Amino acid sequence: MKPLTIDSAPKEDFTEVLSGHPLWRGYFVILSFFMLTACATNKSKIALEIPHYETADEYFQEGTNLARAEDWEGAIAHYSEALRLNPAWIEVYLLRGVTKYKINDAPGAIADLSEAIRLSEDAIIASGRSLSREGDELDGKSEAMEFDDFAHGTRLPMTYYYRGLAKVIMQDWKGSIEDFTEAVELNPRLVNAYSQRALSKVQQGDISGAIDDFTTTLHLNPVDANSHLRRGLAKAQVDDLTGALIDFTRVIHLRPNDINAYINRGNIKSELGHLDGAVADYTAALIRGPGRTDALLKRGFALVRMEKYKAATDDYDLVIGLEPENSIAYVGRGFTQVNTGQLQGALDDFTKAIEYDSDLLLAYLYRGGVFRQLNQFADAIADFDQSLKLDPESADTWFFRAQSKSKQGDLKGALEDYDEAEKWNPGSVNIYLNRGSIKAEMGDAPGAIADFSTAIKTAPNLSLAHLDRGFYFYVAGDDNGAIEDLRKAIELVSEHESRDYQNSMDYMTLWEWLARYRLGEEEAADQSIINHLNTRSEEASGDWYEKIAQFLLGNISESEFFNAADIHNDPKKRNGQRCEAYFYAANKNLLKGDLEKAIVLLKQCIETGYREFYEFKGAKIQLQVLNDKNSSHTF
Repeated sequence: MKPLTIDSAPKEDFTEVLSGHPLWRGYFVILSFFMLTACATNKSKIALEIPHYETADEYFQEGTNLARAEDWEGAIAHYSEALRLNPAWIEVYLLRGVTKYKINDAPGAIADLSEAIRLSEDAIIASGRSLSREGDELDGKSEAMEFDDFAHGTRLPMTYYYRGLAKVIMQDWKGSIEDFTEAVELNPRLVNAYSQRALSKVQQGDISGAIDDFTTTLHLNPVDANSHLRRGLAKAQVDDLTGALIDFTRVIHLRPNDINAYINRGNIKSELGHLDGAVADYTAALIRGPGRTDALLKRGFALVRMEKYKAATDDYDLVIGLEPENSIAYVGRGFTQVNTGQLQGALDDFTKAIEYDSDLLLAYLYRGGVFRQLNQFADAIADFDQSLKLDPESADTWFFRAQSKSKQGDLKGALEDYDEAEKWNPGSVNIYLNRGSIKAEMGDAPGAIADFSTAIKTAPNLSLAHLDRGFYFYVAGDDNGAIEDLRKAIELVSEHESRDYQNSMDYMTLWEWLARYRLGEEEAADQSIINHLNTRSEEASGDWYEKIAQFLLGNISESEFFNAADIHNDPKKRNGQRCEAYFYAANKNLLKGDLEKAIVLLKQCIETGYREFYEFKGAKIQLQVLNDKNSSHTF
């Protein structure tokens, strides 16, 4: 019987495997709603000619006029002259710092704003007032103060706020958080400080803290669509998918044409398994932005999960038409071709993806998978090798390379790769089942049984794990353990779980017969097979399984059994039948006590080279047990 090992990798969420990670991750960008970024120009700097004024006030007023006109360099020059004449003028330090921030001179802005803070705090302390009262008159303001607003007096909360923004430019997230915190402590209604602090917290990895700040922002300004969008992204990062869905829906209510809101809501619906809704949202995004290839790719991923491969292919074709070198689109289209049996087309697409992005792990991984299906194991291993160079922690790649090495007969290499796969994905049932099968083929019955036991501990209701352990309990000599597991497997097996339900039921009854017979329960063993034969369909009458059953029941002789094994038009299947015939004949001879003949037959089973079958692996283990002089097992 061919083992029912699971061929799929431990994880197979195509949407997540193709994008590498959910779309919302990494979407946070530190933005200010009112941040003005200076445009770089090719103009040579010309020395500014500053009119001569007698007083600092005149330089200050002219500087403010220039700032209103967005002549930042002229404003800075005039503020500098004002400070030359009045070095302790707090508001001018503040305004020059804000102006420097607007031209992205973050160090200069921080220096001026820090001086404004020092002078302001000194002045407030000297006056006997509390710092906490500073800025009360700014309550409720959610936008940056205009330059003439600053001119009316010290604005300490806004000074901390702008210094925080300057630190954002410097990517000093911790320092920016400290400044935004000072700003909101001085003015608890300074909305933008909460929003900006949230964004800095995201950069620090404090997602829960960011969500709290966005929530405060929305308490102060419930119609702030940007904060709803950002809070939705943050909630998605902590797996609050329902909360994220509500926020993205609110954004769409406030801004019906917000493409990013539709895409992100589509992502959440996809993650929740609401694929029809996800496709509808991606389609809404594409109606508003027909050229959005990210929406096309995401819709394609969702359609693949819905097994609508033609529609998915159409989306990938559109992406390639818009962006002929989009490697992800080639991977996506290749994946659809794998699922529709167009393996050569899939190979071409994965190769094209690698041509455009030689570091795209998924392209190597999937192309290796196609080579594996085509039995081109050397090519598959070469691709998996490249995948592991790009990501040595990919459990999927270790898993697939192990399978390919096993197919090539490199059992030691396969075992090492399964060990690595387990290292990066502990608790994967698939790894335990496949590694147990390798250990069995190497004759390591205790190691195989240990892996199957771990699989059962991880997934107690997986019939395949009980089936595997039951068989290897039998060949290792534990009949009671074999019967218990095989009974459990029969109880659990279903047409949905097993790729070959009838085949599983057939062979489990054979193995249970062997175990019961060796325990001396001959009548119960025979009745079990007879009962099972009566449940099989008429179409199965006279098939190979029935020949094995009739041989065990004593209704046909050993020579008739071997002759039946040689009847098949397919040479490969004929060899498989011989492998099984030698195994069951060997075990029947063991039951009769003919050890010498049993050993010859077990060796003949192994000589067929039919490595895929349980019986081949079982023969290896039985020979090892029989040849172990210290073995206490009885056959």
